[in-house]
Amino acid sequence: MGDSALETWMTQHGLDGQCNYRVDSMLGMQTAVRNGSEVAVLPCYLGDSDAYLKRLTNPLPELSVPLWILIHPDLRRVSRIKAFTDTMADYIRHALNRTTQT
Repeated sequence: MGDSALETWMTQHGLDGQCNYRVDSMLGMQTAVRNGSEVAVLPCYLGDSDAYLKRLTNPLPELSVPLWILIHPDLRRVSRIKAFTDTMADYIRHALNRTTQT
């Protein structure tokens, strides 16, 4: 898939040789697992929101990536844009906190 962090993690944990099915996207991995391709390392936002999947481990710190909310500089001070991004940032922050506490 070209995800060097995931590929490195799998190699370090001796799992690269156990990979029987390769896809080129996270959604492809989610679909493959939903349809019986055993297990996959998925981002929490994909796996946790899918009622057909079950999380097997806590999030893997080695594979975490920062999340950024980007705003065009000309729109940063527009009140409706600021209200939206503040609301989304709070929601995402709380959702991530709930995910890491499970």
